[in-house]
Amino acid sequence: MKVEEGTRINVGDIISDRTTEKTKLQAKRQKLADSLAKARLPLNALKPVPSPSFQTELVTLKQAQFNLG
Repeated sequence: MKVEEGTRINVGDIISDRTTEKTKLQAKRQKLADSLAKARLPLNALKPVPSPSFQTELVTLKQAQFNLG
């Protein structure tokens, strides 16, 4: 408090100043609001998984067997 004993105080006088704490809390509130807004965004659609084709693997296996024999 910014008042000493014997100081006269009038109605409307500011006797306590917490602007630093208020600023910190407002910044934290804004950060939380931004995080909440980001969490509500839709997820990116996943690409479909291609159906497996073993032709290239089979050719590679046959080539390896041929090179060994």
